[in-house]
Amino acid sequence: MDYVVLTEHLDAVIQDIVESELAENYRQAVALVKRDPEAQRLMRLFVEKKERFEEARRFGSYHPDFSTLRREVYTLKAELESLPSMRLFRQAEQALQQLLDEIGGTLAGAISPSIVVTQGDPFYTDEKSGASCGTGCATCHV
Repeated sequence: MDYVVLTEHLDAVIQDIVESELAENYRQAVALVKRDPEAQRLMRLFVEKKERFEEARRFGSYHPDFSTLRREVYTLKAELESLPSMRLFRQAEQALQQLLDEIGGTLAGAISPSIVVTQGDPFYTDEKSGASCGTGCATCHV
């Protein structure tokens, strides 16, 4: 198949995904989080605490504030994730991610069963994989 024809087909698939109900639900959930003042406040606070924790983590348990900062980061993350707007965002994010994972896996499998496709779980991260951290912090897209 000609490369130009292939990219035209790809553009059509992309447009279908962008116009899908899952993508629309995701966009609405992102907007909801952006309009939620409590979510925004907690995200800013989380980013600040996480940066301080990352600095302390370089020294591990030898840093005098390591345990306190770690506890504060986990507490803020839990508080943020418990907000209704964030729960809706996570559900929409997970549903869209599942669709994208299925598409990537199907495409790779059609080419060769030996192709490995990393499938993302938006709730957890592996720093080596570059997956979303799932916190809605400044490094994410919310």
